[in-house]
Amino acid sequence: MRNSERVTMDEWIMPAAVAHVGQVPWIENASVKDAILFGLPYRHDRYAQVLHACALLEDIAMLPDGEDTEVGGTGINISGGQRWRLTLARALYSRAGILVLDDIFSAVDSHVGRHLLEQAILGPLGGGRTIILVTHHIGLVERHAAYLVTLHSDGTATALRKSVDKVDVLSSLRDSRPKHSEGPSRDGPIQDGMLNEDSPTVKPRKFVEDETRVEGRVKWAVYSTYLSASGGLRYWILTFALFSLAALMTVARSYWLALRTAAYTVDETHAMMSTRALDASDPQPPSPPHMLFYLGIYITISLVSVSLVAIKIIFVLVASLRAARQLFEVATRNVLRAQLRWLDTQPVGRILNRFVGDFALIDSKLGGDMTWCANGLFSLVTIIAAALFVSLWMLVPVAVLSLLCIYVVYLYLDAARDIKRLESNARSPMFKLIGSTLSGLATIRSFGRVDDYLVRMHGHIDRYAQSSWYILLATQWMTFRQGIIGVAFTLCIAVGVARFPVDASLAGFALSFALDFSAVAEKTISRYTSTELDMNSMERVLEYMQLRTEPSNGADAASSWPSQGRIDIRDLTVGYAEGLNPVLKGVSFSVQSCQRIGIVGRTGSGKSSLTLALFRFLEPRQGSIEIDGVDIATLKLHDLRHRLAIIPQDPVLFSGTLRSNLDPFDEHPDDTLMEALDRVNSTRARQGEEEHTKLSAASPRRLGIFRDLSSPITRGGANLNQGEKQLVCLARAMITRPKVLVLDEATSAVDMETDTLIQRSIREEFRSSTLLVVAHRLSTVADFDKILVLSEGRVVEYDAPRVLMQQKGPFWRMLQESGEQEALGHLLSL
Repeated sequence: MRNSERVTMDEWIMPAAVAHVGQVPWIENASVKDAILFGLPYRHDRYAQVLHACALLEDIAMLPDGEDTEVGGTGINISGGQRWRLTLARALYSRAGILVLDDIFSAVDSHVGRHLLEQAILGPLGGGRTIILVTHHIGLVERHAAYLVTLHSDGTATALRKSVDKVDVLSSLRDSRPKHSEGPSRDGPIQDGMLNEDSPTVKPRKFVEDETRVEGRVKWAVYSTYLSASGGLRYWILTFALFSLAALMTVARSYWLALRTAAYTVDETHAMMSTRALDASDPQPPSPPHMLFYLGIYITISLVSVSLVAIKIIFVLVASLRAARQLFEVATRNVLRAQLRWLDTQPVGRILNRFVGDFALIDSKLGGDMTWCANGLFSLVTIIAAALFVSLWMLVPVAVLSLLCIYVVYLYLDAARDIKRLESNARSPMFKLIGSTLSGLATIRSFGRVDDYLVRMHGHIDRYAQSSWYILLATQWMTFRQGIIGVAFTLCIAVGVARFPVDASLAGFALSFALDFSAVAEKTISRYTSTELDMNSMERVLEYMQLRTEPSNGADAASSWPSQGRIDIRDLTVGYAEGLNPVLKGVSFSVQSCQRIGIVGRTGSGKSSLTLALFRFLEPRQGSIEIDGVDIATLKLHDLRHRLAIIPQDPVLFSGTLRSNLDPFDEHPDDTLMEALDRVNSTRARQGEEEHTKLSAASPRRLGIFRDLSSPITRGGANLNQGEKQLVCLARAMITRPKVLVLDEATSAVDMETDTLIQRSIREEFRSSTLLVVAHRLSTVADFDKILVLSEGRVVEYDAPRVLMQQKGPFWRMLQESGEQEALGHLLSL
């Protein structure tokens, strides 16, 4: 019934169903509209209400294709606040009667947060639902909640208000809804035509492009790249010389047996002549060489042959390992240094497919296929040479049958090559879905969509299995026809031996090779085709080796740069990619040494884009950024990023230990690391321990779940909550003490009290640093030296907080809508 089109609006809510909005917003690669519907049928009125309640109408109007704009995996191409509101919209649109919302106000501006409270939670979409809200913004929701619970650090809970009946809860929520919320929101009323129930007339642009697939034969450039990486032309000439010598030894060993067979006849003749000579008293004829002579030569040839086989295999394996290592290093370096736009538009599953699927084949299979293909080719040459010992007339059937073999292989490769490429591409959606499902498992389970994702995975597996099955069928088609050709070749040799007068030993020599032709030809052709199909993986790896990377040129930064931390930004215009509208439009402002600058504005106004431009993740289309008088566009990227520091909105941690995350290059003693942890340890600070003493790694002080520096951190910091990850990143920045530090909502996931204590630590620790702080909480930056207000990529205000309050412009309006005007007014002494 969940996806039934017959469900009416009155029957929409399912009281027992649950929808969850996690602390880290989870979004799949889909259009904005599909991300909100999340598999449910489209209801225009409800959909429009959801967009209005989540303040998404203005955002959709700014997106290039409106509601049909494709959102990348994890919402990579939208701002943090937009991601949060999109996941909230998904929960509001759902049929769930129970909504579990984890800190939905952290990543949005204060006035947007109030809009979400009034329109989404207290509005009609929240009516008839049980809403469990986890938040640090107690002042915003306290007077509207029917039941409050405080969780303490030891896991105990305290009820601040007694629970009442569910009917009373919903009534109190509706009654406590502000009267002005009935009118138009900050997005304005929903006008006719803003949402069209019909399909869009223009096909929306794709953000994540379909995976490319080469057509036709494998280009010579692919082979040459592999040969160059594996050792070069001289190495392979020597290798093929070894193959030739090994093939000659095989022929020589069989030919020596033929000579021994012929000598056996001579032995019998010699014995008869010796008997006659004894009877006639004639002189005895000379005796042929002894058996040990033939055996010794045969053993010598065999030992040389075995040695050559071992050497040639070692040569090829060394070459394949060398190529795999070099290709992997180049591809990895290019991916890590790829331009930001490419990384945004490539699903992680697609990249994993190249490094897991394609490189696994290059590492373990390509070298072996090449070895046995070359070995088989030389074996076929020796078989054909043996056939010519029977008669030169054997060239006719050999030529005809060889042409048939080539024709069959051509037909096979023409089909199998493209099927193999389809098979390689079919792996990517499986990797992508696995990664996406694991990261969003809590959301998927809470929305009751486990079966839907199982069906999707089964569909991907079926498509992969179909392509593998067709390759197997094509291989069997070729094997059957090659077997027929092999039998025909053996028959021709047998007829030739019977037809032409041939010595018995030579006939045995030729037939011993001819009988192996069918098996050798089948294996050789199979290895050859496998090699060409393996080169499909080489094609895909070569694509990553040719990626356009960030520039590596530039001047070396002076050892003392930056010494002051002065920043001058002039007429800066940047965009995420060619053909897209700029996200910063003529931004200009200056920051003096050691100033603290707060950057505020509506979500999507360009705050995070400004920080990306400062680190040259976005290159300017015009304008410049200078730090201490040096244009950062002239510096090497490594020097620039090494001298600055940033704590991003989504904190980045790596699998390892607490110590490896705090000090990845092992440059600081344990005492320094523990002291930095102690300075951001909100639990200790809350207990009133203001002094900061140096501690050893065995100190009982800890941050969250950590007891010492060897505490494990899983991939991405999955064993920590968002606030703990932000605090670890803040401690890491304190250790490096950069001259310029950027904080992009670095404390959004911690409570107000902890935020206040952390801001105090930041003021103490970074007095000699220039701080650029992106914040949604105005209290975080209200006492800074200056406030930069951005709107739609432009600077609308830039001055001291008191001056901006007196001007009663955008910053003043944001303060009035934040619900913090009394506290901030006192802080600003107004």
